[in-house]
Amino acid sequence: ARVYTATTPLVYNNAHDLTINGKQITGGTIPCITLNNCRNIHITNCKLVNSKDVGIKLFGCSNIMIDYTYISNVSTGVYAISCSQVQVKNNKMLNMVGPMPRGQFVQFNQVTGSGNRILNTRFENVPGQSNTEDAVNLWKCNGTAADPIRVTGIWIRGGGASSRGGALNLEEGGGTYQTARYNTLFC
Repeated sequence: ARVYTATTPLVYNNAHDLTINGKQITGGTIPCITLNNCRNIHITNCKLVNSKDVGIKLFGCSNIMIDYTYISNVSTGVYAISCSQVQVKNNKMLNMVGPMPRGQFVQFNQVTGSGNRILNTRFENVPGQSNTEDAVNLWKCNGTAADPIRVTGIWIRGGGASSRGGALNLEEGGGTYQTARYNTLFC
C-alpha cells in the first residue's frame, strides 16, 4: 500500500522544475492542486479526493506530467486550460461528480502543440455515486500534424447522468490533429 502525506490544497503560480509526490489532498470547495503559468511540473503518486471543484486545475502551463495518481469524488479529475505539453498517464480516477459544465475525468480546453497525451488511465463511474458529463473532452484543442494529441489505452467503465455527454469527445468546439486508439469502454 502507498503511504501518503496529508496536506492542504496546493496552489503554485509561476513555479517550475518541481515534483509533487506522495500527497493526499482533500479539496473541499477548491481544487486539490492548482497550477497557474507553471512549467516543468511532475505530479506523481498522489491521492486527490472530495472536492466540489476539480482535482488538478492547470492554467497557462507547459510540460506538465501527471502520473500514478488516484483522483476520486471531484467535479473533474484534470482540467487543463490554455496549456501545452500536458501528459496524463497511468492514473486511476473514480466518480466524477460534476455538475455540468464539469464532470469529465480529463478535459483539455484550448490545449495546443505537440506532446499532449492522455494515456493508459482507468476511469470508472459507479451509478448513483457520480454525475459525469464526458470521460475525455478535447475542447478547441489543436495538436500538430507531426504529433497529434493522443488519447490511447484508456479504460472506461460506467456512463454518466448526462444525456448530452459521451465517452471520448474529440474536436469538440473545433480542433485539429487528435487521435484516439486502443481504448476500452464498458457501459
